[in-house]
Amino acid sequence: MFGTYRSGYRAILLLVALYCLVAVWITGNPVFFLFDDRPTATFLIVWLVPLLAWYALVTAKLIARRRPRPLHRLRRYTGLNRAWLSRAVLLVGAMVLWASAFSILKVNIPRLVPYYADPALIAFDRAVFGTDPWRLTHALIGPGGTVFLDRAYAAWFFVLIGCMGFVIQTRNARLQVISLLSLVLVWLVLGVGLATALASVGPC
Repeated sequence: MFGTYRSGYRAILLLVALYCLVAVWITGNPVFFLFDDRPTATFLIVWLVPLLAWYALVTAKLIARRRPRPLHRLRRYTGLNRAWLSRAVLLVGAMVLWASAFSILKVNIPRLVPYYADPALIAFDRAVFGTDPWRLTHALIGPGGTVFLDRAYAAWFFVLIGCMGFVIQTRNARLQVISLLSLVLVWLVLGVGLATALASVGPC
């Protein structure tokens, strides 16, 4: 199933397991992902859609071409693509768990380190910009522009889900390993580690 890049896939799964172990430790709940406030079910459905679409396309082609014994042929195509399909299904499950575990780690930062860094970050902002940065943006683009930027910023979530869906389903194992390993490491180091070390609500 993993082929040449098995060590990379193992590293991804081990890191996801680490996220999950910490989430279980924080919540005391081994099925924490069932009670996550993020749309875990949505991730699962969205990332499974390409696989279901592949099956639907193959089935439609068999029917359109009037191939004999279509179910037998569908099983055969499944066997021929077993490594890719098995890997995709495994990664869908792993990354759903990762997303849920990460959100739990993130929202529980104040239990480990109180939000302490805001005064220093505000002072840094003022030193760089000469005032609170929000005053500058409000003067330049007004409240309407601020609302637009806020909505545009929220688009990162949909970009992330879409890109992850592509990476999870790709047949390019090298791209898959590099992308997912980078993702779980960056979000661990920056999204958990640095966010805890510099715990803050976050001035704009």
